Amino acid sequence: EGTITFLGVLLLFGAVISSTLYNTMSRKISGEFTVFERTYIQTIVGLISFLILALIENKDAPIKVVNSFMNAEYVLAILYLGVVSSVVAFLFLNFANTYLPVAKTTAFSNLTTVVSVLAGAIFLNEKLLFFFLFERCKYKNIFKHSITFLYFFAIKREKKH
Repeated sequence: EGTITFLGVLLLFGAVISSTLYNTMSRKISGEFTVFERTYIQTIVGLISFLILALIENKDAPIKVVNSFMNAEYVLAILYLGVVSSVVAFLFLNFANTYLPVAKTTAFSNLTTVVSVLAGAIFLNEKLLFFFLFERCKYKNIFKHSITFLYFFAIKREKKH
């Protein structure tokens, strides 16, 4: 059984803030850069960042990072997560950020968590403990007020533009 900590809630709040900022910035630069350019740059930055983190984590034996790519199962997982899950998903998100208000894309992008949880329950027979834990969470009002604040902030910013 999981526990709910203040650090976890703080990290979750940070994720919501960064998602909102990402959607806002993507929308803002959509006039200057195409969907493909935005997605390409963020993919390259992510690749470099995670490669650096992998090398730091394996600083005693950096060859482990290279040897990992000799495993076909590992390479297939990386290709699936990198190409299908990330690149395709962010192409769609950047496309949506180009044509839809930020408030709508933020709301719809938050549905990915719900879909992921439901898919895990349906296809992997995982237990749906989230709703039970959320009801027990003493910080649930922080979630509610934060999401409401960010939603109205995004709507207000959209009306200005």
